Amino acid sequence: MRNLQLAWIFSQIANILEIKGENPHKIRAYKRAAREIAHLPTDIGDIHREGQLRSIPGIGPALADKIDQWLTTGEMDYYEELQTQIPAGLLELLNLPGIGPKTISTLHQELGIRDVEDLERAARKRKI
Repeated sequence: MRNLQLAWIFSQIANILEIKGENPHKIRAYKRAAREIAHLPTDIGDIHREGQLRSIPGIGPALADKIDQWLTTGEMDYYEELQTQIPAGLLELLNLPGIGPKTISTLHQELGIRDVEDLERAARKRKI
């Protein structure tokens, strides 16, 4: 269960970075880490206790530190900080079919869309 929770967090980090227009290599690193962790046959906590986080493909020192913090404290400062850098409603837009991080970024930058309600208003006014 923790594997899927952590994979979801890394996936959300990748989404936020993509919405912000950050470095594509960094985005891919978080997406890869999410994929690898989601498919691990062993609980991430066991791998952590054995000191083997970096044996997971795509997990380097920076990601290992974030995993360590999350497993130790239940929180990840980097993720918490990123969430404050975009309107909370933008991530909700990812639940809509056909809307990904790049589209959300464009909607936000060009139309000031901040949440589902803004998107609905813009659609009704035929701005999209």
